[in-house]
Amino acid sequence: DCPELSRVPAGAFRMGPGPGEIEKPGEGPAVNVVIAKPFAMARTETTVREWSLCVADGACPALPGAARGNTPAVNVSWRDAQGYAAWLSGKTGQRYRLPSEAEWEYAARAGGESAFAFGGALSARDAAFDGSLPYRGDAGASLKAPRPVASYAANAFGLFDMHGNAWEWTADCWSPSHAGASSDGSPRSGPCAQRVLKGGAWNTGGWRLRAAHRIGKPEGAREYDNGFRVVREAP
Repeated sequence: DCPELSRVPAGAFRMGPGPGEIEKPGEGPAVNVVIAKPFAMARTETTVREWSLCVADGACPALPGAARGNTPAVNVSWRDAQGYAAWLSGKTGQRYRLPSEAEWEYAARAGGESAFAFGGALSARDAAFDGSLPYRGDAGASLKAPRPVASYAANAFGLFDMHGNAWEWTADCWSPSHAGASSDGSPRSGPCAQRVLKGGAWNTGGWRLRAAHRIGKPEGAREYDNGFRVVREAP
């Protein structure tokens, strides 16, 4: 019942907009980051079914609505996600946590420098988003809800839905730019009112699915398009 994981290798990348991208507020300046140690990341966003196990143990709040078990758990706050990771760590004896923003972006890029792991354009066949608002690609239908996880192809690291489906919480405190960000991929810490989300969602325009894009929301916010995935530190 644990999340299925994929090994993300150590490596280096440039965090922020890549070649040919139009930088949006908050996405720069670009920072060279070295991920010195490999880690394991959940192959999909935490699903309703996975979340329900934590609910059954009394460690997580019940989700509103009647979402299907293989869709991403949404209406989850940053604090809720932290609670799930703590519960999973206690059940397994291994350390699960939220990824740092740098780890998340590195994993989403999967070795590439383009806006998306699969290139510089985004069409409705590539990810779950508002297909009427593609990014340099063909238009498609607007979605009404998240899709089942792994409905689209995995990236080169074996990870699904890093672009779209649900916004994903990261460990970092929100900062309006990357100025002063660590070069080792560690999260911005300290007291903060907002945390960073990445990846865009089923109801957003394609430009928000770019690996470089980021937004901040309050730690306690529970919104219908916000979810998460966990990482497990390699022994």
